[in-house]
Amino acid sequence: AGLLRLAILEVIDSNLREVETQLAGTQASQEGDTQSTEEMNRQTQIYSDDLYNKRKQRDTLRDEIAEKRLALQAMRSEGENLSRDAKRLLQEQENIAREIDALEENVRNLTLTHQRSMEQLQKQTREREEVAGQLVEAEKALTDLQQERGQVQENMSRMTREIDALRESVNVAGEKKHRTELTVNRLENELETQRQRIWEEYELTYAGAKEYLLDPFDLVKADRRIVEIRTEIRALGPVNVTAVEDYRNTKDRYDGLTTQRNDLLKAEDDLTEIISSLEKQMQVQFMANFTLLQTYLSETFTRLFDGGKAELRLQDPSDPLNCGIDIVAQPPGKKLQMLTLLSGGERALTAIAILFAMLRLKPTPFCFLDEIEAALDDGNISTFAEYLKDFSKDTQFVIVSHRKGTMERCDCLYGVAMEEKGVSKILSVELKDISDDALAG
Repeated sequence: AGLLRLAILEVIDSNLREVETQLAGTQASQEGDTQSTEEMNRQTQIYSDDLYNKRKQRDTLRDEIAEKRLALQAMRSEGENLSRDAKRLLQEQENIAREIDALEENVRNLTLTHQRSMEQLQKQTREREEVAGQLVEAEKALTDLQQERGQVQENMSRMTREIDALRESVNVAGEKKHRTELTVNRLENELETQRQRIWEEYELTYAGAKEYLLDPFDLVKADRRIVEIRTEIRALGPVNVTAVEDYRNTKDRYDGLTTQRNDLLKAEDDLTEIISSLEKQMQVQFMANFTLLQTYLSETFTRLFDGGKAELRLQDPSDPLNCGIDIVAQPPGKKLQMLTLLSGGERALTAIAILFAMLRLKPTPFCFLDEIEAALDDGNISTFAEYLKDFSKDTQFVIVSHRKGTMERCDCLYGVAMEEKGVSKILSVELKDISDDALAG
């Protein structure tokens, strides 16, 4: 468009030059021409108007050309800017191409790393499956070891009881032996005393004295013999005339001790039989109460945990009076496990369930609880407090607690405040009266 306007401007300049030439020729020919002045003036005016229009058109075109030149200059500047931008874009394109090459290299490296990771993952998966198999075998072995351990514990318990029974029997037998030895020693001492007395008084041994025992016995002859012996004894000097009486007393005492010994042995047998009968009765009564306690525990546990179950298991069902008791529980959403494997709050709530089950088994008119719900969270506190509120219809409870959920459901609150140092003050609130007044209002 700029070139076209330049060509038009050149054509207009040429026309102007022709018009000026014609005007000059007309003015030159006016002097010698015979035309009239009016015609010349008219022609002059026409040419002048035409020249004015041409000049005006030329000025307009010049202005347009100046504007076009300015626009062309702006376009050239813009072209230079575009050229610089193109160079910059080419440079950025090269940089982007290099970055793309680097990214492609990273992608190849990441692909290789991904493949290696997948291989490593497959290897770890196989190792995990192997470890899982080993874990299953280890759990099975652990279960077998636990069963063996239980059997060993049962055997140890039974052996311990047998050893305790044997020790008790040994102690009883030792005491009996000691008493018998004391009695035998005493009787031997008394017998030795009697032998010494026979020897000192008659100079006879026990066997020698038995030779004088005649059968049949002749009283007259014996009396004469006694007189002779007494004469000889008097001739011998003072003698112990109470030896026979001493022997009789000793014999009576020995017979009495023997009778007492037999009575003690019979009493021991009778006591053993009575103890055995009592143990059987105790075992029957214990199993009946144990079964009932199981039922109450299951109901209480389900109420406190809103599901689940709990059991009491005898470690040795064949000896319920002497064996231990295992506590197993299954809170909702968990497996059945020992009490020691539960969390602190679950253990506390299970112990509370056992306590209330025992209270149902053996109700009491009064019960004192000292912060038994300290380990429970707010939700379990609310459940415990509601259950305690229902249970308090038959049993009066005094609770030491700092939990808000428990205190909200109590009928009375008692606290100790120290408004002044060293001066304690007891405060009490009757929540039941407050609730009744609030309902009445």
